[in-house]
Amino acid sequence: GSNTNSSLSAINGDSNNSSGNLLTNSGFADWTADSPNRFSLTTGTAGVNVLKETSIVYTGGASLRMVGDAGGTLTALKQQFNSSTGTAGQLAALTQYSFNVFMRGGATPPAAGVLTVELIDGNSVVVNDANGAANSFTFDLTTLTTVFSSFTGVFRTPVVMPADIYLRLRLSTALTNAAAVYLDNMSVGKMTQMYSGGP
Repeated sequence: GSNTNSSLSAINGDSNNSSGNLLTNSGFADWTADSPNRFSLTTGTAGVNVLKETSIVYTGGASLRMVGDAGGTLTALKQQFNSSTGTAGQLAALTQYSFNVFMRGGATPPAAGVLTVELIDGNSVVVNDANGAANSFTFDLTTLTTVFSSFTGVFRTPVVMPADIYLRLRLSTALTNAAAVYLDNMSVGKMTQMYSGGP
């Protein structure tokens, strides 16, 4: 009834700060040993909790394999926006962004595991939106199958942006020991408002 029209553009999670995607190496194609380039592994051990996977991928030549251990490590990694060591992509104030990642489990689904995705500041504090709601959401990894599926969320930035802002992926509930999950073709992109005051 609004007599409006709009076009849609797909975001390519394999693109580096282009094709609608603000992240870099979010298709997990580039690695140094078992650490994905442009990401900082803040909790966990490369080669143990985070590994390069080339056999089980959604697109491209590699994916990120996250593995549980007996110590219940809450693996976490992050990428900084507007950074030469993270991604040159920048987030604007009072803007809504989509998040998407494709995930699947191993041959045996994990009996436990929750992945939290969030925006954090330089002090590792979750950034709230203009209404005070945390830019954080979770995915239950016990629901994963052996087929890659899309998992999505939405970020809403505040009026005043922190000096440093990061996308962080972390296990808020540890993965079952030796269980693996695979992440690929991840993206963060600006959402398009259909019309002024509209959705």
